[in-house]
Amino acid sequence: MNTGIGDACDLGWMLEALENGWGGEGLLDAYDIERRPVGLRNAASSTANYEVWVRGGDYEHLFTVGQEGDLCRERIAAFFMVRSRY
Repeated sequence: MNTGIGDACDLGWMLEALENGWGGEGLLDAYDIERRPVGLRNAASSTANYEVWVRGGDYEHLFTVGQEGDLCRERIAAFFMVRSRY
C-alpha cells in the first residue's frame, strides 16, 4: 500500500507539471526510473516476509495469552527486526 501511495504522489505532481506547462518533455520517463527500484525492493521484501510465514516456524501460540504467547511474539518480532535491516 505504501508503494502505491508513493507512486500516486510522484505521478500526481508530474501530471500536474505537464498539465500546467512547467514539466519538461522527459518528465514522465523519470517516473519509471524513480519508482521501479522502490517497487521491486518492496515486492521482494513482502515476498520474503510471506515466505517466512508460509514456511516459518511454530506460530501455534501467536495469539495465546501468557508466557507462551509472549515468547512466540518476541521470537517473531526479533526475526523481522533482523530481516528489515537490509
